[in-house]
Amino acid sequence: MHSIFRSSIRLVTRVMWLVPLWLGLSGCGPVRQEKLAAPVDVAFDSLEQGATSALREPFTLVLRSREEFQEFYGRLQAGVEPPPAAPALDFSRQMVIAIGLGQRPTGGYRLEVARVHRQEGRIWVHWVEKPPAPGLPVATILTQPYCLLTVEWS
Repeated sequence: MHSIFRSSIRLVTRVMWLVPLWLGLSGCGPVRQEKLAAPVDVAFDSLEQGATSALREPFTLVLRSREEFQEFYGRLQAGVEPPPAAPALDFSRQMVIAIGLGQRPTGGYRLEVARVHRQEGRIWVHWVEKPPAPGLPVATILTQPYCLLTVEWS
């Protein structure tokens, strides 16, 4: 009977050591403060903004090649006659960031980009949806606001 009790204590001792290790690995343990690299602002240009497109769902895309961009631009402008040509860009130096709000019930909605920055190898785009001002007359049509930006490759 004594040996069973001793085995139980060993098992509990091992479990007690594993729990703090498991909690530390799962993010439930002590908080470690890791210093992130400071964000670096990235210059950007607005390539195109629009109120209507053929894309009804929200989207956020990074387009890194001419082929990707032309295929996307064709879908964005589907139904427009004559179909507009995609803007000419130098994809050896630039990439396109495309943001779309999805379908909105009226005109007057727009997308405003406040800042673009790079941090830890990622590009972050800070944007806000601007709804129509209250009481302002708006077109009673479905709209799909979007914005296309260009940024330099790093």
